[in-house]
Amino acid sequence: MAKEVNNEEEEQKVKKMIDKLIERAKVASQKYMELDQEKVDNITKKMAMAGLENHMKLAKMAVEETKRGIYEDKITKNMFASEYIYHSIKYDKTVGVINDNEEEGYEEIAEPIRNYCRCYACYESNFYNYV
Repeated sequence: MAKEVNNEEEEQKVKKMIDKLIERAKVASQKYMELDQEKVDNITKKMAMAGLENHMKLAKMAVEETKRGIYEDKITKNMFASEYIYHSIKYDKTVGVINDNEEEGYEEIAEPIRNYCRCYACYESNFYNYV
């Protein structure tokens, strides 16, 4: 019975933590809407560089925590996701008017539409230091 109570307490703790993260994401999303293209580009570059700089550490954590996958494959995936994808999108417009079609008389305007949240099952408490 004590173990069952501990599991319920742990579930409630995790739920509260996730709820707090979601609230922080909503606030960040509102602030993000106010940024110009240069600031968004800078954030995107810093995110990509952080992923690239930590690709081995993150690969090791992923394998250790999930007990799945191959370390070297995770390294490759992290490098690809951090560097290649960044270079494929770094010149894309993502803020404000992204296309002005004078011939047909319309503009395309970019705007974030939702928050994304991923929840991972993990067994190592240090995982949350990198989320």
